[in-house]
Amino acid sequence: MKSSAHKRLTSILGQARYSIKERLGIAVYTRDAAYRVTGAVTFKNQEDRTCAGRVIIPIPQSIAYQKIVEPIKWEGSQVQIARDTQFGNEFAYADFSLDAHRQITWRFSCVVKVSPRSVSLSRAGTLAQYAGTPKDGFASQDPKVKARATALRGSEIQCRHILRQFNEYVIRSLRYGNPQRGLYSASDALSLPEVDCGGFD
Repeated sequence: MKSSAHKRLTSILGQARYSIKERLGIAVYTRDAAYRVTGAVTFKNQEDRTCAGRVIIPIPQSIAYQKIVEPIKWEGSQVQIARDTQFGNEFAYADFSLDAHRQITWRFSCVVKVSPRSVSLSRAGTLAQYAGTPKDGFASQDPKVKARATALRGSEIQCRHILRQFNEYVIRSLRYGNPQRGLYSASDALSLPEVDCGGFD
């Protein structure tokens, strides 16, 4: 079992590496990064009769800081592309008819380039000015979340430094995955091993 001194030293060295990489501009979130996105959806008809349905598969967004740089390749039956009316997100869909006890799979693959976003913060700005009006999924009244934020903030008063500390905590502590309908809460992020931004609601 590692001693608390060893853990502390490991943490200090990790923070030093992070700080050096950031200042040199080689941390992943200070430069463009490309990611291969893959996914698969399988339906299995467990009935003793033919069943019909429609599959809907979200497509990665192409926006100012995120672009699909390698077109999506599909495997499986032909899909159609549409856009949802509420948020404008593209998705693929396919209608299918499946014989008893058969299954069908759709697979997709593409490459997405993500660019860092530049945010201008006043050195004298406050966290309240940056945050603006609290939004669902952003602010939390959970005492545990408040306590964690207060501990992370420490005695720091400059907005940019507070946000840096929050950002470092997120990178160091949270794992992205396990999508669900709706949004995970800030409380979920304290207790669950993986959280996600949610799906199409």
